[in-house]
Amino acid sequence: KEVRDEVQKEVREEVRQEVREEVQKKAREMILDFLNDLGTVPEEIHKAVMSEEKDDVLKAMVKIAARATSFSDFQGKTADLKK
Repeated sequence: KEVRDEVQKEVREEVRQEVREEVQKKAREMILDFLNDLGTVPEEIHKAVMSEEKDDVLKAMVKIAARATSFSDFQGKTADLKK
């Protein structure tokens, strides 16, 4: 029984991690999609979005990207998130 419980725990953790990674992937896609509406996304911004791993930062970035009026607007409003 203990072995089964341990296996179930490991499987749950793996599933959680896979779901988290998929949610992060979708958040990054949404951010870049919103930013693409402004034009070709600068490499610096693209790299910053793709390398971000904090869920709360990605969530905030989605909201900022949805409202951004320019790339500098996005960069200015996301600069404080990394601190």
